[in-house]
Amino acid sequence: MPPPQLERTIDFTKFTLGLAAAGFAYIAETAVKRHDWCTKGIGLFSLACFAVSVVFGAMVLGRATKVENLDNEKTLLFVGKVHSLFLALGLASGAVVVVIRIIVQGE
Repeated sequence: MPPPQLERTIDFTKFTLGLAAAGFAYIAETAVKRHDWCTKGIGLFSLACFAVSVVFGAMVLGRATKVENLDNEKTLLFVGKVHSLFLALGLASGAVVVVIRIIVQGE
C-alpha cells in the first residue's frame, strides 16, 4: 500500500485522466466536425493537448506506483506538472470552442 501522499496523487491523477478523456470525447464529437476553420483549428489544438495530458497522466500513474515516497522525487513532480499544464490548456481551448459555438454561432 502506497503512503497517503502517493495515494492522493494516484487518486487525483485518475480523476484528471477521466476529465481529459471526457474533454477529448466532447471536442472530437463537436468541434472537429465543424465547417469553420477557426473552431476546427482550436478543436484540434484542444485534442492534441488532451492527448498529451493523457500520456503524461499515465506516466504519473506508472511512476507513482514505483516510488516509495515523494522525498527528492523530481521526475514525478515534473511529469505531473506537464500533465496538469496540458490538461489546463485543453480545457481552456475547449471552453473557447464552446463559447464560439454558443455565442457566435447561436447553437
